[in-house]
Amino acid sequence: MRTVPLLLLFLIGGSIHGFSQHVKKLHYISEGQETLDPKKANFYLEVPVLRKKETNVRHGKAQAFYIDGKKKFTGEYRQNLRHGIFQYFNKEGMKISEGEYANNEKFGIWKYWNEKGAPTLECKHLSFKQIAKVPANALWSIIENDRIIINQWNAQGEQTVTKGNGIYSGYYPNGKLKETGTLNRGRKTGTWRGYYTNGNRFYEEVYENNNLISGQSFDIEGAPEEYKVPYSLPIFKTGLKDFYSYVNEKLKYPKNAKKMRIQGPVYVKFSVSPQGAVENPTIVKGIGFGCDDEAIRLIEKTSGKWASALHKGKEISYDMTLPIVFKL
Repeated sequence: MRTVPLLLLFLIGGSIHGFSQHVKKLHYISEGQETLDPKKANFYLEVPVLRKKETNVRHGKAQAFYIDGKKKFTGEYRQNLRHGIFQYFNKEGMKISEGEYANNEKFGIWKYWNEKGAPTLECKHLSFKQIAKVPANALWSIIENDRIIINQWNAQGEQTVTKGNGIYSGYYPNGKLKETGTLNRGRKTGTWRGYYTNGNRFYEEVYENNNLISGQSFDIEGAPEEYKVPYSLPIFKTGLKDFYSYVNEKLKYPKNAKKMRIQGPVYVKFSVSPQGAVENPTIVKGIGFGCDDEAIRLIEKTSGKWASALHKGKEISYDMTLPIVFKL
C-alpha cells in the first residue's frame, strides 16, 4: 500500500545544483537493501550516481540484472527516486509489467502480463494531486487498493473486467485468492469477500457506488468484528502540527552542516507498528553532512507517540515518508 496521504503535503522537489558529474556505479541488492558483497545479492543495478562529498545519489538511466546476467528491469532515477517509464522482466526474459513512476510512486496506466506473455491486469494509479481531488467518501477505496482496475483476465485468458465493469479477483503471490467482488465503472458495488492466505475468510463488505455500507472482519478463529471504515492511516497522537513542533524543538543542527550552510528537507521512510512504534527508519532523499543521521534520530524519538493504521478494523504496520526540514 502506498504512503499517499502524508506525501500529499510534501511533494518531493529540489535541484541537483552542486553535485559533480555522473559516475556509473554497480549497486548489488539483497532483499531490497544494497550490499557490498556480490555473493549475497539477488540482483545488481547499473545506474549513474551524482557525487557530492559524502553523498551518492542515483540519477540517470538504469538497468537491473539478475545474477545470471538476464535483465530484470529498465528505467530512470532522479535523485534516488524512480521516475518515468519502467519495464520489468522475469528470469525467462518475458515482460511482466510496465508503467510510469512519479517521485517513486506508481502513476498512470500500469499493465501486467503472466509468464507466458498473456495480459492479466491493466489498472490506473492516481497522482497525488488527483487523489487530493477525490471525494472523501471514495478516497478510502483508492488508498486501500492503490489503484483503479480497468481490465483483468483470468488464468484461462478470459476477460473478467472490461473498462471497469465485471468481477474482479485479487490474488496473493502464492496464487491463493485474496479478494473478489463486482466492479461497476471501476467502483465497488455489492458484496466483496476477502480471504487469508490459508483460504479462511478474512472479511465481508457491502458497497454501494464505492461507498462502504457495512464491513465485518474475522480473526483466525472466525470471530467477527464490525467496522465502518475499511482503512485508516497512522496518526501522530496529538496531530501532525504537534509532530513538527516536537521535531523543531528537538532538532540539533549538525555542526558541519551549519558551517557549510547546508539546508533543505531530508525525507525519511519508516514503519509504524501495530503498537505505534517506529521501525526501520531509512533515508529516501538526504542532504548529508550529518543531517540524515539527525533526521533518523528525530524520527526514532517519536516511537510510541503514533496511533497505528487500521485495516478492516485490525491494527497493522504501515510505511510512511515524512520530511525533516533543516533551515538556517
